[in-house]
Amino acid sequence: MVTTLHPLTDDYPHADVGTIGDVAQTLHFELQQIGYSLLLDDVIDVLIAAATSYAAHTAFEVQTTATAPITLDRYLPITAMEWELMQPLCRAHCAVLQARRMDGTASLNGMPFGLSVSEAEGAYSQEQNEFAKAVFCAAPFTLELD
Repeated sequence: MVTTLHPLTDDYPHADVGTIGDVAQTLHFELQQIGYSLLLDDVIDVLIAAATSYAAHTAFEVQTTATAPITLDRYLPITAMEWELMQPLCRAHCAVLQARRMDGTASLNGMPFGLSVSEAEGAYSQEQNEFAKAVFCAAPFTLELD
C-alpha cells in the first residue's frame, strides 16, 4: 500500500492510501503473518462491506469531485482518514471470519487458536456501534418551531 500525501489546503491534511483492493492486499498480508487463513477475496469483501456502511453514514472524499455515479468496488480509491475509520471494523470482521474457520477445524479434531466465535462476534458488534458514531456526519441545520 502506497500512501500519497497531497498539498495542505484549508488546514485539512489529505493522503490517499490507494484503492480498496490495495488496502485489502496489505491487510491480507498482515493477517497471514499472524496465522489467519482468510483469502484475499474474503478480505476484499470485508472492506467493501465496511465501505458500504461508511457510505451509509457519510460521503467518501472521491464523491466530492465526482461528476457521475461511483461504483463501490475493489477499485474505489480511499483516503488515509477513511481507512483509519474503517480499519478497526474491518479487523473485527476478519476476526469473526477467522474464528468461524477455527470453530470449523475444531469439529474436524483440529486445534483451534485465537478468539472464539462468540468473543469475535461480541467485539465486532461493539466495533459496529463505535464505527457508526465515528463516521456519522451531517451538515448543521436549524429547527424553527412556530
